[in-house]
Amino acid sequence: MYSASSSINGQKDVRVQGQSSDLANRQDFGMSSLPKNLNGNDTVNDSQDREAMELYSRAKAQQEEILYLREQIALASVRESQLLNEKHGLEKKFSELRMALDEKQSEAIISASNELARRKGDLEENLRLVNELKDTEDDKYIFMSSMLGLLAEYGIFPRAASASSLTNNVKHLHDQLEMKIRTSHVSRLSEIQNTINAKNDQHHKFRFEEPFYVLSS
Repeated sequence: MYSASSSINGQKDVRVQGQSSDLANRQDFGMSSLPKNLNGNDTVNDSQDREAMELYSRAKAQQEEILYLREQIALASVRESQLLNEKHGLEKKFSELRMALDEKQSEAIISASNELARRKGDLEENLRLVNELKDTEDDKYIFMSSMLGLLAEYGIFPRAASASSLTNNVKHLHDQLEMKIRTSHVSRLSEIQNTINAKNDQHHKFRFEEPFYVLSS
């Protein structure tokens, strides 16, 4: 793009320079011949002199304008080259910024996806813990209801349905039952021992009261 514009501008400069050179040559020729005609022809009146001077002024003004336009064209060409260079630099910078933006967007999308996955995992873990806690609370309720029912069968009614109160009352019931079992066991052993002693006494008494028979030969 830059080379094409430069070549077009160069062609324009050549054409303009050629046209301006031709015009300047014609004007120089007219101006060089003008004094000869003025000097050679004594019958030219003042109006012709003024017309010739006017033509000379116009030609000089046009030549100056051509030179000015050539300078403006050269400046415009330089400015166009600068603008093209700036355009190429901006396009390159825009491309780099676009690539950086795409990379940042990709990183942001990946980060957001990872964050959503992590939060989903946390929610699932929290849900699992909530379900486990509910099951634990249900088991606790069933256990405490069973313990309260068991204590109620033995006439024990805790003042508070707390873990410590249930533990103390169950321990107290255990001690009472253990004492009753020990007492019952001792009593049973005593009864058994008395029964055995009574049977032994009867057996000995029967042996002493049994008659003796003497066998004759």
